[in-house]
Amino acid sequence: MDSFKSGDLAYLPSQVKLFQSDNSGTPRAVCQTDKPQNVLIVGAGKLPHELTILVNGQKWYTDTNNLYPIQEALHDKTS
Repeated sequence: MDSFKSGDLAYLPSQVKLFQSDNSGTPRAVCQTDKPQNVLIVGAGKLPHELTILVNGQKWYTDTNNLYPIQEALHDKTS
């Protein structure tokens, strides 16, 4: 499992369930991603192995297993 911290960018694939919850932890909104996208990690979630991410300007929770680190691409500058 990769370790993410607040401010990291992560890759979120399609068909991943995201949720929002109220202060008691009861889910109040659930959605499923329809396309892959890069997201911003904004903090830890309420449960272990959960992160808060920013998607389309809203905070959502998802399991860390749904996220992949974005690695810097190496480009050949000689071509």
